[in-house]
Amino acid sequence: MRASVRFFPVYSALLWALAVLLYGVGDLVTTVAGTRHEHVREAAPLTRRLFGPAPSAWRFGLFKLGLLGAFYAVTRTVVPPPYQPAVPAAIAVVGLVAVGNNLRVLWRVS
Repeated sequence: MRASVRFFPVYSALLWALAVLLYGVGDLVTTVAGTRHEHVREAAPLTRRLFGPAPSAWRFGLFKLGLLGAFYAVTRTVVPPPYQPAVPAAIAVVGLVAVGNNLRVLWRVS
């Protein structure tokens, strides 16, 4: 077995952990913290439509958990193995942008 083949599952697991930390936990925490301020509301149209302008941590967290689980299941069953790391990498980038935006908003209202 080539070294790159053995390395691939570890690399993929690290990307999924990064996606969960940034998109799952980071965005959840910063969104909930931000929407507790009087003049801050959720900006994402789908999230706002589903949960209102100030989503609860539990409902929003379960929603994110479901999304991450669905992405993982689709990635493992549909996406060809060489391209599978792109999915958690993209989710992590979206999470990084969301956390950055949320921190910017929190900084402005504090």
